[in-house]
Amino acid sequence: MSYTFKKVSYLLLVSVTILLTGCKSTTQKMKEFADSYNRYASSISNDMIKGTKAEITSANSMKIWIYTFIKSDDKTQQDLFKQMYGPLTKSMFNDNPKLTELINNDVTITFAICGSDNESFAEFEINKTKLNELRAQKTDRKDNLKESQTPSHGIMADALKIINEGLPIEDKTTGTKILKIDITPDNELAYTVEAPDDYTILLASNESREILRDEILRSSTIKATLKAIQQYGIKTVKYIYVDKEGKTMGEITTN
Repeated sequence: MSYTFKKVSYLLLVSVTILLTGCKSTTQKMKEFADSYNRYASSISNDMIKGTKAEITSANSMKIWIYTFIKSDDKTQQDLFKQMYGPLTKSMFNDNPKLTELINNDVTITFAICGSDNESFAEFEINKTKLNELRAQKTDRKDNLKESQTPSHGIMADALKIINEGLPIEDKTTGTKILKIDITPDNELAYTVEAPDDYTILLASNESREILRDEILRSSTIKATLKAIQQYGIKTVKYIYVDKEGKTMGEITTN
């Protein structure tokens, strides 16, 4: 998942590099941005995201549409997606000087995340005021991720830093809560998940662990994650379940 958002971020960077050259009106820059973004948008797709497009919505505003396969009645998946990608979306603007230059020209850019019915279920708007608020924020978070020795892991680690800012995320249907996502020394993508006490029984039996593993693998979010992380040489997703005191209850891996 993070890989696809990195590609979206890359498209934004390429597009604004083109539109910010020369003496052009804001309207011209916005049109060139949308045209450039949409030419490359066909490369943005996976098991979770089916497409994206940019459009001009007024004289000084644009919208980036991100279309997902999440069903309109799957509020849990919508909430997970929204909470994980809100920080990623905002970071694109906070860390990209060329994109912030466009916003400083009084252009408002809105990200709209849509479900399988193409209706928006989450929107993130950035204008000059909100951009200044982002700049004023201090990054006091601790870096809990291992330093990577490869460039690809560096990209992955950067994305995880941003995603971890949006944690914890609670799945109200299961009572579980994702606390942290790391890359382990064994090259695994590890989710630390706080679980209810009854998970102790589930994790104690090989049979029930296998059932839980199958449920995880049926998740469209995990399917997209597994596909995205393969390019980084990561083939395993590990779930480390802990109780409310942080004591490990058990683990499940996807392989």
